[in-house]
Amino acid sequence: MSTPDDTWPYSNVEPAANWRPGQKVRMRKSVAHTITGAMSMLRSAAARADFDLPDLGELAALGLPTELLAIGVTNLRRRHHSWAEIGDALGTSREAAYQRFNRLATYPPPVAVDG
Repeated sequence: MSTPDDTWPYSNVEPAANWRPGQKVRMRKSVAHTITGAMSMLRSAAARADFDLPDLGELAALGLPTELLAIGVTNLRRRHHSWAEIGDALGTSREAAYQRFNRLATYPPPVAVDG
């Protein structure tokens, strides 16, 4: 069954044979669980101790949401990477990286100075 593109909400997936215009499309639970599992794996990858600047660039190239990339940025900032390095990994300027992630990234705890 062929439907016009403007009635089927997903251009890259063929509709089921029994789908009718106006009918709601529900995602199967297995698909939702797969997406949730993939996001969990990406969060874990961004929080790994060996996560580095090239890894951040690869995640950014996937078009992941800012909130997920912020986990990797936080990890890098805790290991004292500069905003310039992070911006280079993302293909932007340090100012753009700072404006995008500063409110989401948590900073390293302050170091106590004996004096």
